[in-house]
Amino acid sequence: MTFEMHRVQYMPKELKPGVLYLSEEFDIAMHLCACGCGSKVKTPLGPTEWSVAETKPGQVSGLQFGNWQLPCKIALLD
Repeated sequence: MTFEMHRVQYMPKELKPGVLYLSEEFDIAMHLCACGCGSKVKTPLGPTEWSVAETKPGQVSGLQFGNWQLPCKIALLD
């Protein structure tokens, strides 16, 4: 699944499906779970954390992880 990337300073209160919000200033990314359950997924970024690959301007791919604390047990962004 490919997400559209929005660079932001602060995370919006309401997240939109299919959008990865990236705050480079605070080294964090957030998106709604890819399965559609509506859970907010917060990902720390940095050299010892996760990283984001921008495939084309504004499109993201390559961020993969699982979060077994979510009700759906999945949080895959590829």
